[in-house]
Amino acid sequence: MLDNLKNYLAPIAETQRLNRLREYLQWLILKSLDENGMRRSLVFVGGTALRVVYKTGRFSEDLDFSLTGSASFDPLALSNVLKRDILRYGLKAEITKLRTVKTVRSFFLKFQDLLHPLGLAPEENRALAIKLEVDTNPPKGGIPEEYFFADPVAFWVSHWDLPSLFAGKLSAFLFRKYLKGRDFYDLIFFLKKNTELNFKHFQNAVRQTNPDADFASLEDVFSAVRKKIEALDMKMILQDIRPFLLDFGEERYLTQEVALKLLEQKKDKKGDVVS
Repeated sequence: MLDNLKNYLAPIAETQRLNRLREYLQWLILKSLDENGMRRSLVFVGGTALRVVYKTGRFSEDLDFSLTGSASFDPLALSNVLKRDILRYGLKAEITKLRTVKTVRSFFLKFQDLLHPLGLAPEENRALAIKLEVDTNPPKGGIPEEYFFADPVAFWVSHWDLPSLFAGKLSAFLFRKYLKGRDFYDLIFFLKKNTELNFKHFQNAVRQTNPDADFASLEDVFSAVRKKIEALDMKMILQDIRPFLLDFGEERYLTQEVALKLLEQKKDKKGDVVS
């Protein structure tokens, strides 16, 4: 596998190799989930899902999932399965920071003996960690779809449809407790596609974390998003998103002006709510 990774990374610009390596490891994890029959109970969400399924132009660090149906979830069992398969793929990983009792359960896969041999770190002991996070009580109303990722690693994933992913991202953009440029990037992605909003899923997501917030209509959502955009610290936004851009030239369009213009255009179009 190490030789395969070297060949995969060889034609890629040095500034993108770490992102590309992390992404390849994410594909291997998703492949393992599929092969072990877990993809239908673990629905892929978040920015990495947008990258894998919808080919957005920004890389991502973590793998986020929503637990569906009445399935139980044991993060220790899952981490052991993934560790076994990673060894089978010819790589080594340790499980760290295992969180088993919270509603959102998580752990890190810490890949060893990889960055230095690939020329991505001068220190021999430097590791690359990928976090897996599973919401065991996700907001209701998400609509699942399936996607087949074919090359260079083949696997199926289950994911929320685009309006449901938009709902989750809007909730995060409005109420995340810290500023995240990747939320802003994804917001612009949804607005450019004139994505419909799964309004029920959005309302349920907001009620879980911010029960005092009141969004009775789409206009209420537009108003809150507009105020949030206008108040953004764009210097911090760009500092966060810059290392993850596939095309660094895209930064020129990551502005408040563009976001507000897209939001205004969306307001003027019909059919923006999935009920």
